[in-house]
Amino acid sequence: MDHQNDTVKTVCFTGKRPKDLFGYEKGCYTALVDRITQECVRLAGQGYGLFISGGAQGADQLAFWAVDKAKRQGIKVKNAVFRPFDGHEARWARDGLFGQKEYWLMLRRADAVIICSARPDSAEGMGSVVEAMNIRNHLMVDHSDLVFGICKGNPMDGSCKGGTRECLTYATAMKKEIFLLDPFTLEGQYVFRNGEWLDI
Repeated sequence: MDHQNDTVKTVCFTGKRPKDLFGYEKGCYTALVDRITQECVRLAGQGYGLFISGGAQGADQLAFWAVDKAKRQGIKVKNAVFRPFDGHEARWARDGLFGQKEYWLMLRRADAVIICSARPDSAEGMGSVVEAMNIRNHLMVDHSDLVFGICKGNPMDGSCKGGTRECLTYATAMKKEIFLLDPFTLEGQYVFRNGEWLDI
């Protein structure tokens, strides 16, 4: 998947899981999905045509559906999913919000699905799973011009943790532009541009 051309720029998403957002009640996410959709439309107007999400429960899937909503509004964008490995959803609930059925629907609706790693050996424990997730995050960043984080706080001050922070830290090392959207206040701003953190 090559985004390096003169016209189409690429965005990838990173963000928090349901336990750090609003749980598993679909109605709690309406405003957030609408807000992400609004930003996707704005970015499409700036030449961003490919949007990549990582398929994880929570912010990743919300971002995918926001892009899907923009597409249904007639915005000309592509929606890709980078899966960390085949079957990473195996332990999720089958039904309900962020469940396997909704995930499989997402894969069918995607314009492209990329599997980033081989399935980890269960004998290697969770470390191999985390490594696969980080490989997925790094590939998304490598293929993107802008990283869109859905999390509260600046990842550098310790308020945004885990895989989201790891992804954003890698994005800064790669000198990628970063836009953060607070899922609770719905306020968004650019926080990293031209290789420097901005005053926020």
